[in-house]
Parts: sequence; structure tokens; C-alpha cells
Amino acid sequence: MPIVIDLERGKKVAKLLYNSFTTTDIHGRTGMPRDMVPSSVAKGSLGHILFITLTISINYKRDASSLWESSIKTFDDPETKYLFDPKLLHETPLEKIVEDMHRYNLSPRPEKDADIWQRVGVTFYEKWSSDPRNFFKNSNWDSSLIVKRLRTDTHTEKGETAPDYPYLRSPKIRPLWLKMLRDDAGMVELRNLQPLSHLSMHGCSNRDEIIGNCTAFNNCKARDLCIKGKIKIDKNFVDLET
Repeated sequence: MPIVIDLERGKKVAKLLYNSFTTTDIHGRTGMPRDMVPSSVAKGSLGHILFITLTISINYKRDASSLWESSIKTFDDPETKYLFDPKLLHETPLEKIVEDMHRYNLSPRPEKDADIWQRVGVTFYEKWSSDPRNFFKNSNWDSSLIVKRLRTDTHTEKGETAPDYPYLRSPKIRPLWLKMLRDDAGMVELRNLQPLSHLSMHGCSNRDEIIGNCTAFNNCKARDLCIKGKIKIDKNFVDLET
């Protein structure tokens, strides 16, 4: 059966979501977890840029809210704030970084997360004078070139070639990083998809696989425009039963 796109319904949902996101909430949220910033950091400052950059470098396979909350606690603690200073990351043994990242559960995977965190910090220390903005300037602030270099820039480690930006270079994280720097620090031009992100993460993904009912239906701003039924999305097909 062919899929029929209801443009008018789509327009109504888009308007409703935008108004809800900017006034009340979408599933109890009006801001993204990654919008949280330590109280002592000025938006757009180097400290803010490093906070975003290092935190998002380990933003994989974990709850976003807990990640950013843990990162703020780590930043606000004078004993662990050094973790956001590339020079100090360069000077600190990995074992100490593992220990201090674990204090506020910043690293559920202690060794792996600490290794990624230190490598990203050390890259910016050794190559860009501890300031990601120097990397952007060297790339002419061209986001396509920045993405390419995130994928391809390397260094020699223990006699082998290794990536400069582990996980920060991944397809999921690199656009999110640039989007955050654009939205929060005014650096990169990327389109804002926050309202639809909220709906995807906290709403439409909650349909019961058997009967097709959405568990978030009663609290959803778009419930009056929602089509009931089963929706299954796989790598190779989309199964709709409405």
C-alpha cells in the first residue's frame, strides 16, 4: 500500500511542536540536556567550548541527561576541574584521569572514556594551543573541511597511526558537536532541529511493538493529530499498520 503524506497534518504538528517547545514543554522538556552549562562558565568562552567539546566526545551509549549533569559536577569541583584543561590533561597520568572522571560517574566505561577524553584534550593542546577555535580558523571555519579533518587527522602513538579525535570524529557526534558550537557559541551555521529531536527521543519512539499504542500519548502535545497503529522501522524496510 502506498504511503500518503498528509501535508496539512504535518504543518499542524510542526506548528504545535514549535509553540510547545518555546512556551510550555514537549514531554516535560523545554531544553536539551546538552544545553546545560556550569554556572561559572560564560557562554561562548573558551571554557564553555572545552566543556562542550570534551563532554560530547564521550557522548555514546549513555543517557544524555546523566552525562551532562555529571560533567557539570566534575567541572564545578575544584579538584576535578583540571579535566577540562588540555594542558593539564597532557601532564596528568591516565590513571589519575580515570579515577577523577569516575568521581561523579562521568565515565561509566572508566578506561575507555578516560582514554578518549585525554586524547581529545591532548590533541588540542599539542596542535591547537589548547583552543579548538584555532582548529576552526585553520580550517577557514568551513564545516565540511572541519568534518573531513575530524575523520582523517592522525598522530603517531606507540609506533602506530591513531586518530586525533576518537569518537568526536564519529558520524553521530561530529555534527552534534558543530551544532552545539553553532547554537551555544555562535561558530558554525547548522540548522536547528531541537523540537523534532524532543519528539523523536521522548515521544514517537515509545510505541508498543505489539499493539501499536504510544505510552507517551496522554502527555503528548501532538496527540490530537497522531495516527494510531503499529510502526516498525528496520534497516531495510518500514512496516506501517494504521
